[in-house]
Order: sequence, then C-alpha cells, then structure tokens
Amino acid sequence: MESPTIRVPRVCVNFAERCNMSFSYCYIPFDGVAPNLEEAKQVVNRLHAMQAESITFGGGDPLIYDWFVDLLRYTRSKFGSNLFIQLDTNGLRFPTDESLRDLLGDVNLLGLPIDGICR
Repeated sequence: MESPTIRVPRVCVNFAERCNMSFSYCYIPFDGVAPNLEEAKQVVNRLHAMQAESITFGGGDPLIYDWFVDLLRYTRSKFGSNLFIQLDTNGLRFPTDESLRDLLGDVNLLGLPIDGICR
C-alpha cells in the first residue's frame, strides 16, 4: 500500500548555523552546524515530494552561504514557476547589481528587515 502524499502549503527553511548580525531578539536558535549544498538539496527534494506551494528561505541570512544562489536555482528548476519563493535576508551580503537581478529572477518576494539596514 502506497503511503499518502503529505501536501504542505508553506514551509520556512531557516539556516540556523549562524548569522552575520547579532540581535538579542532573534527568533532563530543558532546551533553552529554548517549546512551544505547537498543537504539543502535533499531538503528541497523532500519539499518537492510533499508538494510544497511556498518556501521561505531565511536564517541566519541565506546569502552568507556561497552556494545559496545555486540552491535557489535548483529549487526553481525542481518546482518550476508554480512554487512561490520568498527570500528573507538582512541585505548585508547582496551580490552585485547584475547578479542581484539574476537572483531575484528566481524569487517572488524579498523580505528585508527595517532594522537590518541600520548596520
């Protein structure tokens, strides 16, 4: 007997190794365990199997990982245009203007904290 598919409307994927900011009120419990691209792809594959409709990548800021743009493109290619992707970032590690435009081509919503721009 095949197990039923679990469908999830929205998933938040937080990178909890560390952050490039240190606010005392942050809601992420940082654990110091570094993620890698292959593990992150496994998470995306599982979310694809669960038919996720929306994924928010947050963190610590996902842009502190050199491979995050590759993960974002992998996610978009895996799901296609049906997936809503939100990127939560403090903006401190934005790439160049050109690569930012490329990055945002795969993102539907960009979340920037007001207090993040004060650093």
